[in-house]
Amino acid sequence: MRGMCSFFVMSLGLGLFLILGCGGKKIKTTPDEAGQAYASAQAAYQNLMELNPPQTLEYQARVLLKQAEELLAQKKYSEAKAKADQARTQAELAAQARQQMIAETRASLDRSRAELELMYFPSLKLIKMYWDGIGKLEQKQYDEARQLAAQLEAFIAKEKQLSYTSSRMMTVLASDEDLKRYGWPRIYENILTDCRLANVVDTVEPQKQVKFIRMVLCNSKATFYLVENPRTGKQGWIAERYVSQARAESH
Repeated sequence: MRGMCSFFVMSLGLGLFLILGCGGKKIKTTPDEAGQAYASAQAAYQNLMELNPPQTLEYQARVLLKQAEELLAQKKYSEAKAKADQARTQAELAAQARQQMIAETRASLDRSRAELELMYFPSLKLIKMYWDGIGKLEQKQYDEARQLAAQLEAFIAKEKQLSYTSSRMMTVLASDEDLKRYGWPRIYENILTDCRLANVVDTVEPQKQVKFIRMVLCNSKATFYLVENPRTGKQGWIAERYVSQARAESH
């Protein structure tokens, strides 16, 4: 009979599957359903474009979306919905791939930062590459950031192989103007979130040496060094200009 449905059960392995077959006409897609599918595809495509993808990544979703738009205009709602669903799926998959690449790039830069902060006076070129990579991420220039991140990890590995410095001592320096204005260079307990030093725990006489422990790349304008004063045994953070004026001026 027309409109009646028939079914049978098929066993596959340990599962049972109900196969339902219905006669009668196919359910048509309404204009609203097609429009909603198209709107969802548009939103997915826009989310992808916010990730600044290369044309090779967004092209297929864009073509499918355009086809869905043309089918809507022709009032071919079932075909338009099917094409819109394909466009949405393609855009979502491309966005996932893009987001994964961005996350991997950020993780690579994080690894490089951790390596640099433990190195004894790493090349200024490497530090600049790190901040350039961070800048590219912030500007959504993700492909350029990925390239910089890969180069940076390779350069750091090479510099570590070529570095044979056994000494971890640094001479504390201060200009006459700084000495008149601030006194002996200060060692601080904390680095604040706005990249300022806080809570003086010690001072060091100029031309005396301190032991380098590590540094922190606080921002592109400020690098601080964790040191130990061998005369007092106290540890704390010292501003870069007191261990290398040239490096401080390079920012």
